[in-house]
Amino acid sequence: MIGIGRDFRGLLGLTALGLALALGVGGCGLPVSSFPTPSEPLVQALWVWSASGAMDGPLGRQTLIERSAASGVNVLLMSLYRSTPNASGRLLYEDAEIADLVARAHAEGIEVWATYGAPDWPALGCDPGAFPLRRMDDVIGYNRDRPTAPLDGVMLDVEPPEPLSGGDYQALLALYECLQDVLRAEGIAMGVAIRFFWDDPVEYPAGSGRVKPAYQHVLDVVSGPVGVMGYRDFAGRACPDEGIVCLDQEEVFYASRVGGSVWVGLETGDCAPGCGPEKVTFFEEGQDALNREAANVVDSFRNEAGFAGFAVHAYKDAYLSGLPRWPTTNPGFPQSR
Repeated sequence: MIGIGRDFRGLLGLTALGLALALGVGGCGLPVSSFPTPSEPLVQALWVWSASGAMDGPLGRQTLIERSAASGVNVLLMSLYRSTPNASGRLLYEDAEIADLVARAHAEGIEVWATYGAPDWPALGCDPGAFPLRRMDDVIGYNRDRPTAPLDGVMLDVEPPEPLSGGDYQALLALYECLQDVLRAEGIAMGVAIRFFWDDPVEYPAGSGRVKPAYQHVLDVVSGPVGVMGYRDFAGRACPDEGIVCLDQEEVFYASRVGGSVWVGLETGDCAPGCGPEKVTFFEEGQDALNREAANVVDSFRNEAGFAGFAVHAYKDAYLSGLPRWPTTNPGFPQSR
């Protein structure tokens, strides 16, 4: 196992504080660590939704694992929720199906995280009977019943309607803290996905006088990886390029300061204009462009300990799909810094 979930920090325990890194200024205008880190593996996490068919029988699961292993994917962010209870009474795929997926993934050194979240989760809160906490109980119950094939973590994607007020951010951060505490007690890691523009000043906790940009509070609160959805089809450099580097850099820099871990988001789906303008996705450009721009992101953040890798959205939409310009494997994706 590669230990992404086990230490709540991300791949190989990416802790900037433990490396005692100081910040300087890079030649392209980006702050970088004064003491470059040695070459080290990067996370390539892959979002996998039910519509991909990845959980449709042993063949679907084996195809996912084979394509992932051949492409350097080392974390699967799996949608395992089902609206009807399984034989164990949990709103998940059947335990045996999940265990089969996890066993196949672990045999290839790939971790499996369950994904959850909906816009109304902060309003639902973290009471014992509330929907969010019950879903964490599903994961905990599965792991207790299947100790030889446990899920490695939970990745939350909770995006309340914009614009968010201070109270909205406070409710979201409180939800993160509550669910993380519950999972951590069971040895289960938790990460979150956030929008790149969550930089509004927020006081948290309420009444504490601690006012910071919202993303900084997220990195303070969440001990696992923070995926930043700064989706663009080019890396760019320092702002005002408005490429991936510009949109994600403040989160990466702050993660380096506080020992956090950022996964840079990459979109591959045929989602424009529903997900925004065409520039938010690599769908038109294809896999070669994705690899080239991901390598440029690595080059820009190479010396930032807070940069832990990538989260690619999403399996078969179009990544690893076999569609034109999107082969079923991707051995050329950056594997290390």
